[in-house]
Amino acid sequence: MPVGEQIVGDGGMNLTSSLELTSSLINQLQRAFFELKSYEDVSNDDIRWEDVEGHFRCLESELKKKLEELEAKERLVTEKESLIAERETAVAAKEQDLLDGVQELKDAAVAAIMEARAAHKALLRH
Repeated sequence: MPVGEQIVGDGGMNLTSSLELTSSLINQLQRAFFELKSYEDVSNDDIRWEDVEGHFRCLESELKKKLEELEAKERLVTEKESLIAERETAVAAKEQDLLDGVQELKDAAVAAIMEARAAHKALLRH
C-alpha cells in the first residue's frame, strides 16, 4: 500500500489527496487575504500576498518531496522484505535437506547395529 494511502490526516483523507487539495486551499486563502486587505484599517500592514503564497507553495513543495522520499523508502523496504522471504525459503529448504540427511544417517546406523546384533547372535548360537 503506498505511503500516501497509509498516512491519514484529519477527516480520514490520505496524504496524497490532501496534497492535491493544496492549490485549492491556497486559492481560498488568497481570496480571504485580499478580502482582509480590502479593509482600510488592516491594509496598513506590510504583508503581501506573494509572500504568503510563496510560504505555502514552499510548504507544499517540501511535503511533496517528503512524500516522494517516503515512497522511495517504502519501495526499498518492500524489496528487502522480498529478499528476506526468499532467503528464509532457501534456509528452510537447506535445513530440511540437512534434517533428511541426519535421519538417513540415523536409519543407516540403526540398520548397521541391527545387522551387527543379528550377526553376533548368530555367532553365539553356533
